Amino acid sequence: MHSSANLRAAQAVVSSRLRLQSGRSRDAARPLTLRQAEDRFRGSKRATIARIVKKLEAANTLRVEDLPDQQGGRPRLLTEEEEEAIVAFVIWMQRSGLPASKYEVEDAANTLRRRRDPDAKPVSRMWYRRFCDDHPELDKSILKAKEAVRVEYEEAGVEETKQWFQRLSEVITNYELGASECWNADQAGVRVGILRERVECLIVRTQKKSSTEVFSPADRESCTVIGTGNAAGDTTPPWLIFKSFPTLEWA
Repeated sequence: MHSSANLRAAQAVVSSRLRLQSGRSRDAARPLTLRQAEDRFRGSKRATIARIVKKLEAANTLRVEDLPDQQGGRPRLLTEEEEEAIVAFVIWMQRSGLPASKYEVEDAANTLRRRRDPDAKPVSRMWYRRFCDDHPELDKSILKAKEAVRVEYEEAGVEETKQWFQRLSEVITNYELGASECWNADQAGVRVGILRERVECLIVRTQKKSSTEVFSPADRESCTVIGTGNAAGDTTPPWLIFKSFPTLEWA
């Protein structure tokens, strides 16, 4: 059963939306938001308010008594407090710089269930989707790995790069270097089993749509790959530098 604060907050949100739709709202150009309702009704939680609002609007009513009885349906795997804890976990993970993946959210749910009942079964494959549907304040996004060095370069701009190539052109001209004598090398760190190139994660929904990125420290790679080539198109075999000898765990 939802608390009185959450119920009154949800009813206030739905009521403000109805007044705006009917043209009876004079005090504001926009309806009451979930954040404003949470601040106005002490003890309420935004995620719970959003779920109740969704039910009230689906039933086209302001009376909680008119909502369909949920007792006969599938029982909820988590309590209201446990779901609030998972939402807080998702927010904390995003603020820490590494948004929670689907596996981590499911693992958090299973951990909470086992604390109540050591014999509790893991959540089903459909639980994650239902959890996302029940929490409209959360949104799915794609997590991309991004090296910190590359971020620093992009923020610095291209002026330093232009100056570097200008000096390189002067050196090639002064020393009369040919294309076969101009070599370049590049390295890339490989982090085995840490982070895929693209992974789905759960973040707080915002108005601005942008891809979620996480910095990938270059000093934690399991293997370094080095490639070289010259301006004439010649290359050398790639070099592999292992931090430790490869094991079966790499497979």
